[in-house]
Amino acid sequence: MAHLILHIGSHKTGTTSLQTALRKSSKSLAAHGIKVADRHVDNQGLVNTTGRQAAFQATLRPQVAEQLLRPDAETVVCSNEMLFWLHDPAEVAHLARMISDRFDTVQIFAYLRRQDLLVLSHRKQIVLGRVARDFYGSDFLTLPEPEPFHRLFLDYDAKITQLWGGAFGTEAITLVPYERESLIGQDVVQDFATRMNLPLGQPEKDRNAPLGAAELLAGLAFDALGLPHDTVRPILQNVAERFPDDSRKILPTQDEARRFVEYFAESNARLAETFSHDGQPFGFSDDYSAYPEIDTPVWTSQEVMTLLRTVVPQAHSLPGKPARRRNKAAAEGAQGAMTTEGGENPARGGKKKGAGAGRAKGAGKGAGKGPGQGRAAGKAAGKGQGKGKGAGKGKGKRGGATAAAETAED
Repeated sequence: MAHLILHIGSHKTGTTSLQTALRKSSKSLAAHGIKVADRHVDNQGLVNTTGRQAAFQATLRPQVAEQLLRPDAETVVCSNEMLFWLHDPAEVAHLARMISDRFDTVQIFAYLRRQDLLVLSHRKQIVLGRVARDFYGSDFLTLPEPEPFHRLFLDYDAKITQLWGGAFGTEAITLVPYERESLIGQDVVQDFATRMNLPLGQPEKDRNAPLGAAELLAGLAFDALGLPHDTVRPILQNVAERFPDDSRKILPTQDEARRFVEYFAESNARLAETFSHDGQPFGFSDDYSAYPEIDTPVWTSQEVMTLLRTVVPQAHSLPGKPARRRNKAAAEGAQGAMTTEGGENPARGGKKKGAGAGRAKGAGKGAGKGPGQGRAAGKAAGKGQGKGKGAGKGKGKRGGATAAAETAED
């Protein structure tokens, strides 16, 4: 009897810590008849992604799946959050058929994070040029305006109940909210080990640190300008050095976060009708106190000038197409406008609109179309050439931390 435990994510729910624990415990697990899916196979290559935003597609790589999911132990454990990108029923059905041919039983396991928290945490992957950038795009700083294609990833009822439940049966699926009070020992490794009855080692501190506010702002701007990520990373490192211990967070307001989650409220309610957690209908905390109630300035003009002086000269040295060079010139125009109008006082986004990137919510035109929809700094900079609009009207936030949302950018 071969049993498969398939952990499918989702993203930003401690998957790196869990996979590290599985890898380090592989020998002790083997002594109990448990094998971690072959780490010599390109685990992250299990799913291929193409296209951006509404054209985004995710497909299974059958050859990788066949190498990875082999029933050569009494229990096989595979953790791969890339599977959560799949949204075509035919792809998941193909995987289910392959697994049923090889294993006698299967347990699908997933941690789910409230949608606003997942997107906020995913911004680091956008900056680093990961798959998240192709899915979300980079034209926002806090939360994007909800679009129909977002449901491919963030509609949990469609993803879990219909897609995975349709292929494997909902009875084969275990869901846990990724919230500290819902995790056994308030730790994802201990929680997974206990629920799946696996002898894993002691959990390690998560080393997947979030980006500082300045790195995030610069990274999203560079992505909006279309600059290659491999050449941008050294600049982001310089930004991190110029802004050490940057613990500021660029967050939406409480109302903006609520509105974003409301877009998925019906889906979350349907999910609760099918799945439970610890004897209660599955659901997320409704605590939004980690976010500010109103927009709060987090940047001074001096800090904005420091950021621009760090990134603009280095951007000039990057190879780029003419359009990119024009964007760099526009960024220079924004810098000149800020030098003319900006002062040393904290930017308030009021009378002195040019006094820095006033509020970190869009180093440019401002709130955009919807919740947190401040246009990314790169596009905003283009508006600043010669008119002083470049980095002055955006709004930013600073928030505290609570059990429900304290890991918003982990």
